[in-house]
Amino acid sequence: MKLSVKISLFVTTLAVIISIALISISYRLSSRAIVREVQNSMLKIAEEGSERINLVIEKNIAVLTELAERARTKTLDWDIQKESLVGDINRLGYLDFAIVNKNGIAKYVSNNNEANLGDREYIKKAFNGVANVSNPIVSRVTNSVVVIYAVPIKVNGKIEQVLIARADGTFFNQITDNLKIGEKGYAFILGEDSTMYAYPVKELVMEQTNIFKEYEANNKKYISLGAALKKNGLKSKGIMEYIHEGSTRIVATHPVNNTSWTMFIGNHKDEMLKGVYKLRTISIVIAFIFSLISLIAALILSQTISIPIKHISEKLFESAGQTKSASQELSHASQELANANAEQAANIEETATSLDETSAMVQQNTEYTKQAKIFANQTKEAAEKGNIEMEEMNKAMIDIKKSSNEISNIIKVIEKSCTKKF
Repeated sequence: MKLSVKISLFVTTLAVIISIALISISYRLSSRAIVREVQNSMLKIAEEGSERINLVIEKNIAVLTELAERARTKTLDWDIQKESLVGDINRLGYLDFAIVNKNGIAKYVSNNNEANLGDREYIKKAFNGVANVSNPIVSRVTNSVVVIYAVPIKVNGKIEQVLIARADGTFFNQITDNLKIGEKGYAFILGEDSTMYAYPVKELVMEQTNIFKEYEANNKKYISLGAALKKNGLKSKGIMEYIHEGSTRIVATHPVNNTSWTMFIGNHKDEMLKGVYKLRTISIVIAFIFSLISLIAALILSQTISIPIKHISEKLFESAGQTKSASQELSHASQELANANAEQAANIEETATSLDETSAMVQQNTEYTKQAKIFANQTKEAAEKGNIEMEEMNKAMIDIKKSSNEISNIIKVIEKSCTKKF
């Protein structure tokens, strides 16, 4: 492969890797930032929605309390009460009013119909002096979803009756329908037992669908939402994530004050990241263009660089040949030097051996010298002793010669004497 092609491929590959890394990092950072920003907006909207519902409830309770404080309402006379309240039904936008006696029997202003509501929690609270609103329920009278506001009617400080106002339960749906972010955004309200009080699908509210019951019944449609609710809990503020109808959803939760309800503001995660997906597509296009430009620039650059590099490469190749030849000669000389060194080492080893033998002979001669010296000393002593003995022998010989002469003289005298006699 040509050098110019290699350089082009290297530069282009490097550009692609850098582009992919930048796209990946920017996508992660931007998606996290956008999700975080959207979540904060959803929390704020959930809080505002909860506060809006709470204000509506407080306003309606305040209006009903004012009606309960009317003198005609406190007469406890049904006809007077009915005449006083009938005009307020349409004026205040309610479905109907009713007066509930201590037996729990409610008598409706619009049609004089009666219903036993003594078992309803909102009636019990009102008779205990607490103005309140019911959970969205299916009315026994109209068979539709309604909410009931209930306030006590006090006479001389004593609770004698309860004034209730029946309102359309879809009113809260009207509020939640306007609390959404983006095209796919939505909002809903759940009760403390996870019953749907407001939901984009109105039929589920009419059916009083309960998420926890559906979850326990293994209804696949609500398993993920039910698990998320059990994990995060109701009446809490925060962010949770679940999967519904094959789409990942993110919702912000906020409790509704003065109720047991929880407001949910949700959206599809894909919708939230739609801007990020566009950014990713643009980034990919830019990366492709950048890679293409890098390839062209690399081709031009490689042609500019490859010619001098090729020339240098040829010179280096030539130098390499010369270096190889010199290396071979040096190798040959090194081999000869190594052989000479080996021979010299052998000679040195032989010399060392001879030196060892000479050293041994010197040591042996030294020992012989010591012994010869001892022997010489002994010989000297024997010679000296012999000299003494020779001197003594010479002296003895002289003495013997002298004695012999004397004996000879005596013999001569004796012989002379004998001759004379005979």
